[in-house]
Amino acid sequence: MHLFADAPLTPLSIQLDWKYQFQHAGIIMAKERGYYKDVGLDITIKEYKKGINITEDILSGKSTFGLINTSLIYDNDGNLQPAVLLATYLQKSPLVFITQPTLTKPSMLRNKKIMITAYEAENSSLSLLLNHFSIPYTYLPHSYNINAFKNKKVDAISAFVSNELYDLKKEKIPYNIIDPADYGFVTNAMNLFTSDTFAKQHPKLVEKFLMATKQGWEYALEHPKKTAMIIHEKYRPSADIKKLTYEATVIKNLMLTDLFDIGETNKDLMRRIYKQLVRSGKLKPGQEAKILTFDDILNTINNQPIIFNKKEQQFLAKKGVIKVCGNPDIMPFEGIINGKHTGIIGDMITLIKDKTNMNIVLYPTKDWGACLNAIKEKKCDFAASITNTKQRRKYINFTDNYLHFPIVIATKNDKPFIEDIDKIKEKKLGVTKDLAIIEILKQRTNNTINLVEVENDMDGLKKVENGTLYGYINDLTVIAPKIQQHFAGSLRISGRLKENDDISIGVRNDEPILRDIFQKTLTHITPAEKQKIFNRWISVQQVVSTDKRLIVEILTASLLIFAGLFLYLMQLKKHNRELLHIARIDELTQIANRLKIDEILNQQQELIDRYGLQCSFAIFDVDDFKKVNDTYGHLAGDKILQDISHLISTSIRSTDTIGRWGGEEFMLICPNTAVNDIYNLVQEIQKDIKQTIICGERHITLSVGVRFLIQGRPIDIALKLTDDALYKAKNSGKNRAEMMDIQDILNGKET
Repeated sequence: MHLFADAPLTPLSIQLDWKYQFQHAGIIMAKERGYYKDVGLDITIKEYKKGINITEDILSGKSTFGLINTSLIYDNDGNLQPAVLLATYLQKSPLVFITQPTLTKPSMLRNKKIMITAYEAENSSLSLLLNHFSIPYTYLPHSYNINAFKNKKVDAISAFVSNELYDLKKEKIPYNIIDPADYGFVTNAMNLFTSDTFAKQHPKLVEKFLMATKQGWEYALEHPKKTAMIIHEKYRPSADIKKLTYEATVIKNLMLTDLFDIGETNKDLMRRIYKQLVRSGKLKPGQEAKILTFDDILNTINNQPIIFNKKEQQFLAKKGVIKVCGNPDIMPFEGIINGKHTGIIGDMITLIKDKTNMNIVLYPTKDWGACLNAIKEKKCDFAASITNTKQRRKYINFTDNYLHFPIVIATKNDKPFIEDIDKIKEKKLGVTKDLAIIEILKQRTNNTINLVEVENDMDGLKKVENGTLYGYINDLTVIAPKIQQHFAGSLRISGRLKENDDISIGVRNDEPILRDIFQKTLTHITPAEKQKIFNRWISVQQVVSTDKRLIVEILTASLLIFAGLFLYLMQLKKHNRELLHIARIDELTQIANRLKIDEILNQQQELIDRYGLQCSFAIFDVDDFKKVNDTYGHLAGDKILQDISHLISTSIRSTDTIGRWGGEEFMLICPNTAVNDIYNLVQEIQKDIKQTIICGERHITLSVGVRFLIQGRPIDIALKLTDDALYKAKNSGKNRAEMMDIQDILNGKET
């Protein structure tokens, strides 16, 4: 927690994509709970109004950030715009067609009246669906309500499953849903963008905004009713509380928080969508390098050399030795052993020295309180791990946070799981003296929490064990190893506080240039460098209980710490899914194996037999593969198979499947796809393979047989006919695609 009440705030703004709804709950609650203010930001939230062009506002700087329901921004000429994807909040798009009950599949929308926004008609999964099935329709501008649909003046309307469905159900209006995801057009929504210029010039402001917004979402998801009430009372009084609560449930499901971190971006999905847009003619080819996420921006910044300005260089030359102090006994986080700084923070200091050549030496202190006094008295120049508080800002200048650790509470094993520390604030809770968490918790609870200061972690944990204290509070990285080593079987981690221990570098306040030097250095430390240090020092084994008595035992699990340091609990069901996944993956190419392909073919045949859907497939064979192996060796052959697998995987929809059929053969399965469409896709793949995969002087090519499954006909017959088509392609000069034409079918060759 930061306390920026006495510090100037940086004004920024975000343009929403719609009226105030629960889909914006993370942003609203970050403002209402003070999370933006905690990181020094003054955020203006702009509700959507008719006529606003969010893309233009972002690129022009009129709005710092903007929410858009596509993961790629492009103009009418098919050019990607200089915008950076910062976060994705809905991992599955809520955008669907709501249709009259008799309209059950896309083909039934031909020449129908569809009410859709102009933007969605050009830049959404709905437009991709309509374009894919070549569906002409009568366009009607959206009225942003269900009245036209209710009165049957339109056949279909674009809608969010989190919004309009509530109104339809409430009024008991019959409807059907056509979801683009069911036809292979899997997209996400609530994508946060900023301009390329702002992301490059102000990466720390972006990081602060993302961190605070994530906190806002965490609160909103934990307290949906409170959040809905705040949205209703302060932002949109006309909004129905019950509808907002309904929306909260749907939004949480669409965020897929069991699989994705809040705001996590998916570069692979962006590439897939890009290829779909290129094939549909909406985007020009050759723009892959313009697909940017914030991680790309950070990687570019981090890989640049550190350049100190003239004043900074003069300061370092004059300063000479720079003294650092720290906490001598909180391993593996930080420690002083044999006169050397060690642990995570010790390695961080070494990394800083390596990047800057600064002459940093240890100023030893007996404990953390002595370290703080040494900085206050100007005997020590900085501490590398310190939390920013109001009291400390009187004598310390802080960098931005660069590490984030969860704060947890340890209790005896027989104590229940603690959801909210406010519920036990009257009990005796131990905290090591001089730690920032004391100031933070006292402020949050208006000084009503019963904190007992102890000498150190071991002192606190022993008092919990003997019953003197109910619990002990500190970083997970500090508590967990000590429980493992000294209190296994008697103590456990029983809860996590809402606050994080946000770590900065703290510099004596009479040397502001030194603070700037450290701030500049921190921007050049990459996530991979941090993770390498964490992996070296941290391994956690613990039991976590829940209020429903669900006990999940995690044995020797890695504690992955970065940008918030979250402990991911891998449940048994997920492990089983992963094992099942591995059993159906080809080891060499990491795509589906023959077993998985057979399963999918059978599943698709069952769907076709039951519902009359479409499914087309293709078998690829690498031309002259034996000659490649004989000439260049089997390692070269393996590399070609891997490259082909990767290229095809990035060229298809997420609902399509590419698998290794055997040897140098691959199979591509495309559900809900006509044979002509897969034929066109195959030709694009052949072209890409020939242009990009070269072994020696040989351009690698593929011959392909194309086919579709037919209702009531055995799969074996379709496979036989596809093999025949492949054989025909081989004998017709190779690098060709062949498929049965309609006359072959009419002549009875399918029997």
